[in-house]
Amino acid sequence: MFLDGKGPRAHTFFNRFMEMAERCGPVTVSPLKTRVTIMVRIRFAAIQRVSEEGVTVSFWLKRKIESTRFQRVDFLPPNKWLYTLRINSLDGLDYEIQEWLCEAYKFGKQSS
Repeated sequence: MFLDGKGPRAHTFFNRFMEMAERCGPVTVSPLKTRVTIMVRIRFAAIQRVSEEGVTVSFWLKRKIESTRFQRVDFLPPNKWLYTLRINSLDGLDYEIQEWLCEAYKFGKQSS
């Protein structure tokens, strides 16, 4: 559903982000028409949009991060931060995002 009609580069963006999520540990994927949610015990990340030009992803943490990479940051009381970023190159799916994603994974396990 989510990847229907998407080109090869969009599939590569999607697969690379999913591989990064799976490096953090076992995940459950919930595909919807408009996004893909990635869960452990609870949702910790999502792929919101993907195209040949890039991917928009989000993840949840219990702390505020200052970075110019974020397209949007939302505080969800009492202690959740939702980070949204657009990645326009495969190189943008880097070690920094991997670290944030694994921290979000721990949040999704509700172990941190």
